[in-house]
Amino acid sequence: MKLGRKSVGEIGRRISSILVPSPYREDSTTVLKILLWVLIGLLIRFLFMPVSTHSDMLGIYGRSHLIAYHGWPTLPGMFAMGAHYLHALFLLIIKPFLTPLPGFDGLFYWHDKMYGCDLVDWARFITHPEIYRILFLLKAPYLVFDFACAFLLLHILSDRKKGLLAFIFWMVNPVSIYVVYIFGRYETLHLFFIILSLYFIKKNRFSLALLILGVAVTIRIYPIMLLLPFAIILGRNFGKKVWLGFLGFVPWIISQIPNMITKSRLEFGIAAESSFSGIFFGLKWDLLHFDALYVFVVGYALIVLYSYYVLHYSFENLRRIGLAVLLVFFALCYFHPQWFTWIAPFVVLELVENRRLISLYAIQVVAVGVYTFNWGVYFAGWLFLPINPEFFRNIQGMTYYVSKIYSPEHVILTLRSIFTAVALFMVYLVFSRLSRQKKISAR
Repeated sequence: MKLGRKSVGEIGRRISSILVPSPYREDSTTVLKILLWVLIGLLIRFLFMPVSTHSDMLGIYGRSHLIAYHGWPTLPGMFAMGAHYLHALFLLIIKPFLTPLPGFDGLFYWHDKMYGCDLVDWARFITHPEIYRILFLLKAPYLVFDFACAFLLLHILSDRKKGLLAFIFWMVNPVSIYVVYIFGRYETLHLFFIILSLYFIKKNRFSLALLILGVAVTIRIYPIMLLLPFAIILGRNFGKKVWLGFLGFVPWIISQIPNMITKSRLEFGIAAESSFSGIFFGLKWDLLHFDALYVFVVGYALIVLYSYYVLHYSFENLRRIGLAVLLVFFALCYFHPQWFTWIAPFVVLELVENRRLISLYAIQVVAVGVYTFNWGVYFAGWLFLPINPEFFRNIQGMTYYVSKIYSPEHVILTLRSIFTAVALFMVYLVFSRLSRQKKISAR
């Protein structure tokens, strides 16, 4: 059955009506601007999707292929299984496009199935004759979720100017482009569910919003930091707060079922003993004798107490508290540079209200770029090994070039310190707006 021009046009209009909310469709100029930035965003992403990656991407797909192609119900010793189940689904969807490739059976296999490939397996992967096609296919699901995030922002922001600014930010955000399309991380997956949760909060569907936020927790564990303040702010009374908090854990509990059936160790214990959980306790102030304070825990507790005793519910209050939590985390805790994408949904919703944040965020981006020097070639030339392994393998990390002029450690730690200062200043700006909003509400 062939589709006529009218049918194709009708399908296009229906898709656009779903993606682009009515306040934007009422202005043809705004629609054209959205289309223009979609094309610019696609061009930038298509440029990097086939030619670069980090071994982390092969790691997540390698573990997930055991679920998709070999029938493993779970992965012993792993947590954040939502990410692995999603990647297994992606592999099933793109399998018809991969099966014609030579060496498909060994594409995701290495000796240490759980924790990553060695250099021999990595070299075999990046020198595959169809590597550009493979990389594009493996990143394609990230692209879908990425653009879904951008269009969800339009649905959250009814003001056309603010929504368009948020959309442009999302299309050209250098952090997301680097992390997702050059590095090859799956950060857009959980960001989608966080933004979807914010969308349903805006629609006053709090129970559904907390369930969806719980889905984000199964993909990346860090949104668990948001569950408590979100439940506190959204719940009208103590019982409702407890109920909403419980709903946020339901998806994670459901994700444990395969472990229960196979009698594998539950994710709760694995996550609690992981290196990630230790990050929250990395910075501490030693007091006399055996006594000490965990600095992040103090900051997080203050935010939770402020949310409980001071704030009333509003969408603006909630998203600002989410931004404050993540800013305090990045200011006071060790983090991998690719994690900095986590802050994007909250910072974009704030910067459309407060343009001063644009310059502050730009300083942070530069600081995080310098912070990547700690990882040497693995965050630089090695990302582009699929283009020319011999050439990019021999490119030195930035610390090598900086050391010709000055101490790389001093440069990196100075920028890290500036990053923390900017993050804490942004927290101050957030709470200044929260306080100002509270005074206005009280009048």
